[in-house]
Amino acid sequence: MIFYILLFIAILIYLFFTLNTIIWLKDKKITNVNDKIIKYMNYFNFILFSLLLVFLLYIYIVNKNIIIK
Repeated sequence: MIFYILLFIAILIYLFFTLNTIIWLKDKKITNVNDKIIKYMNYFNFILFSLLLVFLLYIYIVNKNIIIK
């Protein structure tokens, strides 16, 4: 259980910094191809780790039987 909590916190921190990077890149005038690649890599990371977070929450809820069937 503590593993899920630590992993959840780590992914939340990672998502926070990724979201800050996305906001920062949105305000910046992007002319370089490398900046565009980094921008889309950040979008991909944000989506991927958001889905991972939802999957971990699902596993935690199913293992704890929080949802009564």
